[in-house]
Amino acid sequence: SRRNVRVPLLSDLLPKRDAQAQSSQVDLSRFYNMSTIPPGSSSPWPSLKLTFLLPGLRNCGGVDFDARGIIALSSPEVRYQCGSFPEQVLGIPVSSPCRRIHFLHSALFTDAPGSEIGRFVIHFLSGERSEVPLRFEVNTGAYWLRSGVKTADTLAVSLHETQDDPQTLFVTHWNNPHPGVPVVMIDFVS
Repeated sequence: SRRNVRVPLLSDLLPKRDAQAQSSQVDLSRFYNMSTIPPGSSSPWPSLKLTFLLPGLRNCGGVDFDARGIIALSSPEVRYQCGSFPEQVLGIPVSSPCRRIHFLHSALFTDAPGSEIGRFVIHFLSGERSEVPLRFEVNTGAYWLRSGVKTADTLAVSLHETQDDPQTLFVTHWNNPHPGVPVVMIDFVS
């Protein structure tokens, strides 16, 4: 006899948003497409071995993030190694004025130094846009490599430092050129 087995949704595997999360911390729950559950678990969803990034409220580089999952984007190498992910995630709602936005990010694979591997597109209520390019070894890098990236706007944060497993994330600070104009949404594009 066959048993009906329910495959859990990714949202079933991610922790709920912490009640202590601030409204200024963008809720990315609807946009996560990868978990930080260690590979080898019974998860039918893609996961990434980020043993240092336990889901929940985490401080990285002096900024508190609500980090419960990953928004993974595609590239030729990602498609070849990991399967299909979207090339962009559009319309992440912000709906708030802000002086600064902090992005927590990293790359899965390496690329040529200086090459743009992605960008954040910030949309204002006024219709204007601003872009934050992600350039390999300039303001982002592969999470599994040690990185010395440190600019005025980006800091490499090694959260799990061992000889074989450096696991690095990048915190990029974007200063809003129009702090009085609400940011409507952000697009994340590879």
